[in-house]
Amino acid sequence: MAPAPVMAPPPGYTGGYGGYADNRSSGVESPEHGQHKAPKKPDSLLTAEMVSRSMAEGFHGEMKAMFKQMKREAKQALKDAGTLDSEDSDLIDSEDEEFWQVDEEAKKKKRKDKDKRKHGKPKSRDHGSRHGSRHDEERHDADTAHPEPQRQPQQDNRQEAHPEPQRQKQDSEELAQLRLAKEVQIKEEMKKVFIQEMLRRQLRSGTFELTEDCKLLREHMKGLGTNEAGIIDMVATRSNAQRQALAKMFKTMYGEDLLDWFGGDLSGKLEQTVMALFREPAYLDAYCIAEAIYGAGTDEQELLEILLTRTNAQIEAIKQAYTDLLPSKRKDVYRSKNLKLEQDVIDDTSGHFKRLLVAACQANRAEASREQLEQAVEEMEVNGVKTGMFHVNQARLVDTAMAKREAEALYKAGEKRWGTDESEFNRVLSTKSFYDLRAIFDEYVKVSQRDILSTLDRELSGDVRDAMKAIVTCARYRPMFFAERLHKAIKGLGTDNRTLIRIIVSRAEIDLKQIKACYVQRFQGETLWLAIENDCSGDFKRILQAIVGRD
Repeated sequence: MAPAPVMAPPPGYTGGYGGYADNRSSGVESPEHGQHKAPKKPDSLLTAEMVSRSMAEGFHGEMKAMFKQMKREAKQALKDAGTLDSEDSDLIDSEDEEFWQVDEEAKKKKRKDKDKRKHGKPKSRDHGSRHGSRHDEERHDADTAHPEPQRQPQQDNRQEAHPEPQRQKQDSEELAQLRLAKEVQIKEEMKKVFIQEMLRRQLRSGTFELTEDCKLLREHMKGLGTNEAGIIDMVATRSNAQRQALAKMFKTMYGEDLLDWFGGDLSGKLEQTVMALFREPAYLDAYCIAEAIYGAGTDEQELLEILLTRTNAQIEAIKQAYTDLLPSKRKDVYRSKNLKLEQDVIDDTSGHFKRLLVAACQANRAEASREQLEQAVEEMEVNGVKTGMFHVNQARLVDTAMAKREAEALYKAGEKRWGTDESEFNRVLSTKSFYDLRAIFDEYVKVSQRDILSTLDRELSGDVRDAMKAIVTCARYRPMFFAERLHKAIKGLGTDNRTLIRIIVSRAEIDLKQIKACYVQRFQGETLWLAIENDCSGDFKRILQAIVGRD
């Protein structure tokens, strides 16, 4: 058999695991730092396999040394810049010995497995020596003397050793395929989540360039004539937060107030709607209240619609916005810069209606606490199997004994006596949470055999009756209250444009979708969009329909 091809060792090769001579990685001491020890050299002739292996190992040592040198340079750069602290220093000084050790152990194991597959067992260190030959002869004699107990197990082991690497290879391939499939699945799920998040952001806050919108708006209003359709398409498809940012960017780019441009280029109901869209929610409510109080006469329906349907937090924001309102160009509208909502309500209303509105101005209605909600939230079950979805068990938010007591109190204050004690109705309707009110109304039916709305119609009249019925309807389902208000504004004697603008704009980002559903359910299947189509016209109709949208 021809001998294996041989070649001379490469220049600088020192043998051993270090590969090439390198003071940073081989551990060989240089002449400048001490007595130089020549490493033990292997045979003068090496196989090609041994040379290629030594070159790879030498490259590994150089990479390790390079890594250390990079860390030293990074530490010195941070030190020179004056930004090196103790935590950074410890992080840089830390050696990734585990990484290098794992890599070296993997190489050793790989070589061991290769030798095992080639010879059936690891190489002996004295293999090929004179002593090794003598030992082999002795073992051969012993095996010949006792063939069965000695040679048979070794043959079995060698026979079983061959399929083991094949099984390991198959197992490794299967694991790799499973890992790859799992990675693909995870990436697909991540992609779906990302797409869903992008759609949510688009629906909630949109993705548009403010500068481009500002340029388009200016183009729509610049020169002779105004492109109302372009303005409608832009402002009706943006959220309130986007419109606020748009107005600010417009002023930054052109040094002019966008609302002044609208005031100069638009008119009538379209101008009122666009102006309402560009006001923040609290400021829109505050402006509408000021108009209801300081306009031609007091609009009690507008006052009760706003003050009796807002949450505590919303009323607090309205009160703050109300004090910030500046006098408008109409000098008869606002008396001063420091308006006080509660005082203006007291000055402009009277009787039990005034007391109900003043109570609402306190923003102190009971609300469910976090602790109550934690106790009331339950996991939903279907056929006794838990679904992983949750709902609020409203019965756990209510004190049933309290609901019975308050129902009795209302019955005694109204149906059971001659005359009506409005103060008792005011107390209950102004202080209890909506969850409590629902339970009280249910108990009231058991006590009086009459619905609470029927009792209010029988016992009260005028604005105070409308105000208390508004609270009852909102406690049961707020969108239904606004659906009824919109229907009355559209189908009444003439169209109440102010109410249409106020409700559609103020509820657009809160519960307009639910209001539309209630409108269809309550009024003979006619959609809100179709009602606007039949009752409004021109640009005013188009902008309202753009906000409402088709069902």
